[in-house]
Amino acid sequence: MTVRRAGLIAVIACAIAATSAQAQTDAAAGGDAASAPRRGNVLTLRKTTPSTAPDHAPTVASFVRLAAAHNLEALFMSFDDVPVRVNGEAAIKHFLASEVIPFFAETDRLDTQLRVTEASFEDGSTGHMAYSYVVTTSGQFKPFVIAWRGDSDKLRVMDVQLGRCVKARHPVTPGRCDR
Repeated sequence: MTVRRAGLIAVIACAIAATSAQAQTDAAAGGDAASAPRRGNVLTLRKTTPSTAPDHAPTVASFVRLAAAHNLEALFMSFDDVPVRVNGEAAIKHFLASEVIPFFAETDRLDTQLRVTEASFEDGSTGHMAYSYVVTTSGQFKPFVIAWRGDSDKLRVMDVQLGRCVKARHPVTPGRCDR
């Protein structure tokens, strides 16, 4: 019983010492512990404001325009060499002709709701993934995901997923990814 009580007293003493040291640090910084805002590592890492982030809408819109225009050759040329090498030219062209072009056939415009995240690919390269919708001529919102490499002017598509809503990533608003 005495050993347990001595251990408890040591833990309490450590907690009091840590609180006292934090209060001294806060006081030296010009405030008391109660009024000083608590800052964690996460808050200090989030210094980039959305306005300084690059606008990826033109990149995504260029792919959507090519698909809506049924431009198979230009769509194929927008793909990076990695998926073409892995899947083959015929497979990529078949995917574009049978799935991508029909998906975007009735597209009126790219939706204004666009979420872009950083992406890392299997070959170690980095790029972006955009989660968005196209708005059809009938007003329907169709979700899609496009992944591309790098930030260069030339679009280098790594992957496209059609018609699948990723609720954790797609903007969720009524009429979009709200099911």
